Amino acid sequence: MRKKIIIGIILIIFAILVATLLYLFSVKQEDNLKDESASSNLNAQTTVLPLQDNEKELPLFDLFSSDNMTKYLAKHQYVHKPDIIKDDIEYKKGKKATFSRPEDRGEDYAGFSSRQLLDKLKNGDKIEQRKAANVLWERFGSKADLLGDKEKSMIADRTKEYLSGIKTDFEENTMQIQRLWHLAVPALLANVTHEDVSISENVASLLSVMKTPQILDELIAASNETESMADIGKYIFALEYMKINNPYFVESRTRMSDSECESYFNEKITPQITLLKQRLQNMKQTAGHGK
Repeated sequence: MRKKIIIGIILIIFAILVATLLYLFSVKQEDNLKDESASSNLNAQTTVLPLQDNEKELPLFDLFSSDNMTKYLAKHQYVHKPDIIKDDIEYKKGKKATFSRPEDRGEDYAGFSSRQLLDKLKNGDKIEQRKAANVLWERFGSKADLLGDKEKSMIADRTKEYLSGIKTDFEENTMQIQRLWHLAVPALLANVTHEDVSISENVASLLSVMKTPQILDELIAASNETESMADIGKYIFALEYMKINNPYFVESRTRMSDSECESYFNEKITPQITLLKQRLQNMKQTAGHGK
């Protein structure tokens, strides 16, 4: 009887030890899982996340053969979405990281006068110019007639400067023109035949991004008025470019849809290109006879 009691006590002690060991093991496993989870969260906060689907680099647009465009323009087509700040991520608890643009932060220019906005556009730093261009479009994009001649002239001057600056900073300067959107169109139309071929080609590319029927009608009308063979050639290039709906990266901007673009191109632009090519051929023949 005594031996049975001793054996029973030993079994109870053994059972308690086993239960204790199992408990300690389970606690350790739970702590490990918590550590891994914490480590994973820390990594998520310190690692730049990959670009989302709508932020992936876009393919190079091979619009024309090398005979129809310079290597400069082919090299500088819109290859990726600009303004993604990879090292400046705003985190919200329980949500994915979001990429922000510097011009979306800081002082709000909505209350600025047009004179203040134009001063920022001319004399401001890079971020101030971006903010000013966006607000100018929001305020006057559909009401350009509210701008005075002096104000329109200032926007045109800045657009020309951006066009010249494309050679040194393609992305920033093309994006500034896109931020101004149709406010920049008068200056673009005036530079379709610029003597610097890289500028005239970039004008064609930008017009193709923001084209509307009215813009295309103005381009066609201007092409009819030119008497220079070199200028006619540049208008032909620009009009051929209009069949492409290049990608654009600014919000709240409207333009022709792909189907509208195709329809308009077939109806009005193709006949105009044929006409201009015939004019150019006639002028070359006349020049040849005069020799």
